[in-house]
Amino acid sequence: MRESASPASGREGEATLLFGPGYTADKETDLPDSHGIYVAYACEDYGDCFLYKRIRYIGKAEGEKDSIRKRISNHIHDRDCSESDKQSYRESEFCDKDEIVVYNFVEYDDNLHDIEAVLIAENDVCANIHNNKGNCNTDAWHVIVHCEGKVVLLQKDVNYWNLLRVSR
Repeated sequence: MRESASPASGREGEATLLFGPGYTADKETDLPDSHGIYVAYACEDYGDCFLYKRIRYIGKAEGEKDSIRKRISNHIHDRDCSESDKQSYRESEFCDKDEIVVYNFVEYDDNLHDIEAVLIAENDVCANIHNNKGNCNTDAWHVIVHCEGKVVLLQKDVNYWNLLRVSR
C-alpha cells in the first residue's frame, strides 16, 4: 500500500488488490499460508460455474500466526450445532437453501486493517457486524482501494474519506 502522511492528521494510503479465482471448502488445502484480504460469497452451484448472489463476509489475515488458509479454514469448520444441512454455522445463517460459500482472496501485507474496513463499509456485506456504512473504523484519513481480477460483486474502486475533527 502506498502511504503518505498529512502533517495535521495522520496517514493516507492507496492499494491495488488483484483477486484470483474462487475456492470452495473442498479446496481448502490449496489456500496460501500468507497474509491478505478474503471475501466469502453466497453462491448457487451450477456444476461447472457459480452464480455469485451476495457478499457474506470480508476479512483479513494478518499477524505472525495468521494466514488466509487459517482464517478461511476457521470459517469452513465452524460447524453448526443444529440439524442444518449447511456446512457451517455462518453458512446456515447467511446462505439461503441451495447456496454454498465460495471464497476469493488476495495476498497482501500492508495496512490490512484500513483496507478491510473500507471494503466492508463500501460494499453490501451481510455478516460483518463490526463495520458497516455508518461506522468505518479506519485509522487513515483517506484510503483508496482498487480491486482487480476476479472481483465479482466487490466495488472495483473505493475512495474513502474519514471525517476529521478540527479544533476551533
